[in-house]
Amino acid sequence: MAKPRDPRLARFEEFLRTRGLRHSSRRSLVVDIFFGSQGRFSADELFRAVRARDAAIGAATVYRALRLLADAGLARPCEGESSGAAQYEPVGAGRRDQLVCINCGKTLDLDLPEADLLQERVALRHGYSVEHRELQMFGRCSTCRRRRALTRRKTR
Repeated sequence: MAKPRDPRLARFEEFLRTRGLRHSSRRSLVVDIFFGSQGRFSADELFRAVRARDAAIGAATVYRALRLLADAGLARPCEGESSGAAQYEPVGAGRRDQLVCINCGKTLDLDLPEADLLQERVALRHGYSVEHRELQMFGRCSTCRRRRALTRRKTR
């Protein structure tokens, strides 16, 4: 059975059409790898992932495709966890539930079936059909909490 087509691809193709740009096979590979990811990429990480599949694709193609995805609202810039490099994550497919550390930026992707049930009830109550959900909870990870506690003890 064929895998269902990602609706973001149609949105991206329409975005390109409205700007007089074509959807080349190389650009298509970049987009497929980006949307197929379960996380975020820096531009360099995406370039390496694309080059692993097709060594003929240049960095400029990857960087332009990523910029176009962001311009189309299908990629969102977010802070890098440790390297400080800008990272991008896909937008607009299903759900994104995360815990985010306000100190170090560490992000933990979650699978929350309880949130799925709540989403259905809220959507039904208000007459909505939800296409995308983002739930982010901000706090301190266990490592940052330990560091903070040690710092407090030392200053006493």
